[in-house]
Amino acid sequence: MDINRDDVKWVYPELANEPLVELLRRFKEYVLSDDAPEWQQLIAAAGFVNEVVRLLKWSEYRTLEDRYEEINVMSCDEIRDELMSAVNYHLEVPFEEKLNSMWRDWEFNDTGKYAKFDTIDEMNNFMCDCLEIEYSNLLELEKKYFRIDEE
Repeated sequence: MDINRDDVKWVYPELANEPLVELLRRFKEYVLSDDAPEWQQLIAAAGFVNEVVRLLKWSEYRTLEDRYEEINVMSCDEIRDELMSAVNYHLEVPFEEKLNSMWRDWEFNDTGKYAKFDTIDEMNNFMCDCLEIEYSNLLELEKKYFRIDEE
């Protein structure tokens, strides 16, 4: 089976969700001053969460039919994955060509440079280490805020 080299990549544009990333960047707009009553901050925080949920790619997930309509649903893990994917894609885009080239080199063993990685997990960990050079503590922050190790 011939594989199209262009289809082999580590950075997938399908994971992009720039409206969501832009909203996440504006998080501070939803944080009211320390003088604001707690009830106002609760409304602002809930409004932010509402906007985040609204910007997820619901149509790409399974559909359930209730009595009156079809609705798209996601599990908690799928919501977390959707958020992580959007943020990670945004962080990876500046290095897309380099990362995809490294992944292709490993997949097709072009140079033998990555031959020491026997499994996808090993290469994936190496790629994550490369991103850590650009974004120090990236994985630790994701583990902490996305609660990855709590599963």
